[in-house]
Amino acid sequence: MPSPSDFRRAFNLSEGAHLGLQKQWEIESVHMGHEVVQQNERYEFPTTLTVQFRAGTKAVGSKGLSQRKQQLEKAFNQATQLEHIVYSAYGSPYECTYGPPQVAGIDAGGRSFKLTAVGMAVRRRDIPTLAAQVDAEQKAKGHGQEAVSAADRAQYLRRYRVTKSRWSSGRCETCHQAIAPGSQIAKADGEEARGHWSHAACIVRRLKGEEQQQQQQQSDGIGEEPTQRGPQARFSGSAASGRKRSRFADSKAGPAGVADGVRGVVTRRRAAAAQ
Repeated sequence: MPSPSDFRRAFNLSEGAHLGLQKQWEIESVHMGHEVVQQNERYEFPTTLTVQFRAGTKAVGSKGLSQRKQQLEKAFNQATQLEHIVYSAYGSPYECTYGPPQVAGIDAGGRSFKLTAVGMAVRRRDIPTLAAQVDAEQKAKGHGQEAVSAADRAQYLRRYRVTKSRWSSGRCETCHQAIAPGSQIAKADGEEARGHWSHAACIVRRLKGEEQQQQQQQSDGIGEEPTQRGPQARFSGSAASGRKRSRFADSKAGPAGVADGVRGVVTRRRAAAAQ
């Protein structure tokens, strides 16, 4: 059934609201009950309003008091003449209306009145529930409320809390679409914050996409470690460096060796001439 607060807001019967085309009536207080006439089909909302006349402060006699009662009845009928479709917390549509009001004066001066009326909510089976409406919209946009298979739930949602939505006020954290009552929803285990729910199907779809992406990267060789240089390569590098150092050392020692050889030849020649 619609909640009394939702029923009251549908007709704008809140404290401080005004009635009448000239807004000459102000609602001071509202009391609304709810009674079950037929479970899930018909409900009544007995309503009591305390209303103040704000168009003047002059007291009126019995004739003026009767006129003001009629004016208040007319103002209330104008405010409640239209039918309103109000949804229950489970997303079921109800057609809401008001019956004729009864008005009684509270003070003798005709400034304060008590108005009573009975609101009625009747289930409309010909109007889709919110869940059906959202499901149709999301299917048209590619965001269906499809149920998750047992195999996918076992494979991808082991670390998720899975349940069914009871309300129609949240949005999916993954696709950002409205979550309809009765939808299968999930969020990570250990997530205690309010909200953060996603369609279970959206989570499975995302995890499958990530899995496919990882498999594609592995098949393409993305993310593999570069080949390490082995001990032999390090040894070869050291040997090559050693050869460079040897050549460098030889080139520095080479001129000295040549000079020593020249001095030896000259010495031998001088010794031969002396003989």
